[in-house]
Amino acid sequence: MLSIYAKFLRETDNKQFFHVYRTLVHLYIEVGREKDAEHLINRFKSIIKPNDAWDSESA
Repeated sequence: MLSIYAKFLRETDNKQFFHVYRTLVHLYIEVGREKDAEHLINRFKSIIKPNDAWDSESA
């Protein structure tokens, strides 16, 4: 989980890495770090634009 997070920190605003948010949230919840998962979700919400999620899935 730490290596995923370290790579993620370098690319937090890169649309190609949006799928990493979902992976990290699931991992945080799995290990009982719900507060960290919530912070990550809020960060994602703060940077995403309405069409970004669709664009990243078609890439």
